[in-house]
Formats: sequence, structure tokens, C-alpha cells
Amino acid sequence: MKRPEQPIGIFDSGVGGLTVAQAIAEALPNERLVYFGDTVHMPYGEKSPEHIRDYCEQIVEFLLSKHVKLIVIACNTASAIAASYLRSKYWQLVEIIGVIRPVIQQIIQDQISSVGILGTHATIGSGIYPQLIQEYGSTLDVFNLPPPSGANDRRGPDGYRGFESCFASIPEPPRIY
Repeated sequence: MKRPEQPIGIFDSGVGGLTVAQAIAEALPNERLVYFGDTVHMPYGEKSPEHIRDYCEQIVEFLLSKHVKLIVIACNTASAIAASYLRSKYWQLVEIIGVIRPVIQQIIQDQISSVGILGTHATIGSGIYPQLIQEYGSTLDVFNLPPPSGANDRRGPDGYRGFESCFASIPEPPRIY
């Protein structure tokens, strides 16, 4: 039985999920949070699905040891590759939420006609965005934009560099969600 005082667990393949943790903290200021950033294995984008699921399973086990009442996967790649597996394995113990489904729901609600998905090779290769869009019965056009080679190595003070080339073939500036 989950109790209100139990914390919410949040994890990412690194530190990017801290923005999700911050948004949760602002929206739910009375909640306690436990954050796990897997900086040992980051980035997940070039790892095999088996490795990603294994890393995520270990993280979920850690978060369960902290008696969390909910787990938020604050990583697109982990959400794409491992969320369904984790939900099927841990459904009796904890609710697990990824970040992809809420983004798709918001895009559809906003009646956006097309969207470019800038994601890791693993995220794009999973086909999760077109799959969920179809599941919701939307006619949204999806343009998958994998990162340029070596983009994960170009982290600077303002974020990842080198992604500008991904948008070269898009006629309108992207809307960021």
C-alpha cells in the first residue's frame, strides 16, 4: 500500500532529467523526490536495448529500495526502450511513467500538424513516437531527426552543440516541448 509521504522516484541516463525533477518539484512542492542520474552508463543512445533495459531495471530496484510510490523515467531513450518492459515487470509494485506519452498527448491536444523528433539513435530506432501517435488515432506527421555524429561529445555550457544541422531540412523553426 502506497502512502502519501513516500517519495517520487525520478531517473535519467545522466543529469538532463534534473529539469523534469525541477518541474515536478515546482508542480508538487510538498512531495519528496529521489533522483538517480546514471552518469556511469551515459549516454544511453548508442547502447543496445538489452543494456538499456538492464540499466533501467537496476535503477528501478534501487528506487524501490527507497520505497518510492511512483517512478518517472525522465529520459527519452529509457522511456522508448524500457518503459513498457518495466511496467510489465513492476506493475504490482509501483506505477512507472515515461516522458514520451505525455509529450505526444500535449502535441495532439495543441493540434500540431507535424513535429520533428530530435532524439538518440535508440529513441528514433524504437519507433515509439509514430507508434504512440497511431495509437492515439492522430494524423500527426513525424519527422525523425537523429543527432549528428559526435553530438554527445559536444556538450557546452548552453547544452548540446551540433544539433543545428538537424533542422536544415525543416522549412519552419521547430516548436520546443
